[in-house]
Amino acid sequence: MIVRVKRHHLDYFKKKACSYKTEVFAFLLGLRISPNLLEVHRFKYPKLMDSTAEGVWVSEEEYTLSEETAKDDGLLLLGGIHSHLDWTQEMSHQDYHNHRQNGEKVTGIVGIVGDKIFTSFWVIESSLPCKLEYL
Repeated sequence: MIVRVKRHHLDYFKKKACSYKTEVFAFLLGLRISPNLLEVHRFKYPKLMDSTAEGVWVSEEEYTLSEETAKDDGLLLLGGIHSHLDWTQEMSHQDYHNHRQNGEKVTGIVGIVGDKIFTSFWVIESSLPCKLEYL
């Protein structure tokens, strides 16, 4: 699977993730171009119910609003991206559970370990991260 993202959107998310002491989250809005290609055109930052160093929670209302925003823009709600503080960009058990439960097409994770930043995008069908390309 290939995930294409606008570089400036991902750079902004990384900068935001590095400046907070809690996890940050955004919905990924875009298109499925082919069975093996997703394009992320927008990051939508919802109002969070809660955010800690170990997790982030979004209300059902924000999820529904993001789906409606995507539809209005001719896009799909592909999934979400969040940060991991002092941990890698690999999916945790909770990330995997949420991805499955929410029927997400892709999950992005930015891992921040010391002064290093790692980014991966994941789909449920593969134990390996997606190939990242820029739009």
